[in-house]
Amino acid sequence: MGIGKLIMVNDKIDIKRYKPLYENKDKLNEIKELSNGIFWFIDNKIFDFPAVNLTDNTIGLSKSGNSFNHKKVWESLSTKITQGKRFDYYPRGRVEIDKLGRIVIWINPNLNNFKSLQQIKLKFGIRSHNDVKVKEDHSEHYKCYLD
Repeated sequence: MGIGKLIMVNDKIDIKRYKPLYENKDKLNEIKELSNGIFWFIDNKIFDFPAVNLTDNTIGLSKSGNSFNHKKVWESLSTKITQGKRFDYYPRGRVEIDKLGRIVIWINPNLNNFKSLQQIKLKFGIRSHNDVKVKEDHSEHYKCYLD
């Protein structure tokens, strides 16, 4: 689904739309650099938000707080996209990359399968199989309608 990139501007979220590089759906439709970000899976397709401009130490990925998180992003989306559901209805996760380039994919346990992980890797520019850890989050934070 890949609808946009999020940029934090003065504590507000700005969604920058992007067009696929290839119009032919049989080809890779996006080429991305490695990105942090968050995602949901709706009807088995990824709904991704790669994060850009997260170099400011006051802005970062987190489960809660005043940073780039699922609840804050979901609230900024139209009801056409959210279908009137709460931010925690669909299975979701996030991609984190530390300063050493190590990648952690935090996911709802229902997403820990080959097809979902391939979509996540594609959308967030993860091309290496090395230094990628997948961590199922069984906490209340990542619960969804499937649990």
